[in-house]
Amino acid sequence: MGNAFKGRRPSPATLIALVALFVSLGSAAYALQTNSVKSKHIKNSQVKPSDINKSAEAAWIFVSENQRINGSPGVTVTRLDPGSYQVRFPFSVRNRALLAAPTDYESTGTDVTLLRCGGATGEPGDADCPPPYPDDPRTVLVTTNAPGVGSQDSSFWLAAIP
Repeated sequence: MGNAFKGRRPSPATLIALVALFVSLGSAAYALQTNSVKSKHIKNSQVKPSDINKSAEAAWIFVSENQRINGSPGVTVTRLDPGSYQVRFPFSVRNRALLAAPTDYESTGTDVTLLRCGGATGEPGDADCPPPYPDDPRTVLVTTNAPGVGSQDSSFWLAAIP
């Protein structure tokens, strides 16, 4: 049975795939080897918030009818007008994914719109924001709109993740 594969050569596609596999495995091993997190930094299989790089932090908030109900420490909400809020995170939301969802979409069809504050930089999703936090890169301008009604107070979730 060993003779069946003796004279066969791997195709060029197989060789390229094998090279890519070994390079990726080697790169991952090298990254793990040179990373700043070592086993001496982690005690008793526990990772504390101070062990995590600030750029890896995520935060969230649940707002119900213009007031903060629950969320990560340091996340605040300010109601500007009906259906218009500023949510301020304890870190810059630049280069982070912002996820939002209305809590009453099925019953009202309300949608949530997000704009990052921090001035009109020309980047999509950036806006000049009104006080109390104008041009603050930690702040997101949130609007909730109901079909046929327009901007109105509505409950929503918002998260900023790396």
